Amino acid sequence: MARNRPFLALTLLNVPVAFGYMVLSVSLPVYVTQELDQPSSLVGVLYAVNTVGIAVLQIPVTRLLTRYRRTRSGRAGRDGVRDVVRGGTPSWASSRPGTALVIGVFVATAAFTVGELMHGARPPRAMVASAGAGATRGRHLAVYQLSWAVPTALAPAVLTGLLTASPTGMWLVLATAVGGAAAGVLRLEPRLPRAAVAAGNAGAGAGQHRGGDHRCRSRPTRPARCGDA
Repeated sequence: MARNRPFLALTLLNVPVAFGYMVLSVSLPVYVTQELDQPSSLVGVLYAVNTVGIAVLQIPVTRLLTRYRRTRSGRAGRDGVRDVVRGGTPSWASSRPGTALVIGVFVATAAFTVGELMHGARPPRAMVASAGAGATRGRHLAVYQLSWAVPTALAPAVLTGLLTASPTGMWLVLATAVGGAAAGVLRLEPRLPRAAVAAGNAGAGAGQHRGGDHRCRSRPTRPARCGDA
């Protein structure tokens, strides 16, 4: 498994993506209530927008995107659209008063939701399962799972530290890191097994969102939810 460099690269490239997923539950409440000086009720509304969007649109988006390669729809789409847009919009919103600020936050949440929909349609765990030989597939998946588990454990400290140092800097760092990961996956595509990136039904369904492959997650104002791919 250690000799499977494309797999190890795919695993490392998932680390900034995992941090990006934790922003909604770790950084958004603090950013909205303290940096933007908005009521805590707005956080609940933003979570509702995200949840309803996933519930209503996951199946149609999954059906639409199964014709595309996993590396293109699952990574380039989500990482390029969701995190880069989401990384810039809150910074823009923080410098605008009143209605424009609230609109900016909603645009950012909508972009995040679009990214989750695209990623849930083509979960990367399917690439990992195809990248590992049959006898070692379980070990490949276990190692890949660390690229979710470690960032999830470190996210509160890391994201809070970035937010404390510079709220705008936090968004820019995350946008750059996740955008770089998306570009890295596209460059890695020729080195992955054809079955790992091929278009077709990856078995994604309505229950495969929330990062597509990883962990249960609880948020301050909504119940814990699990996703698995």
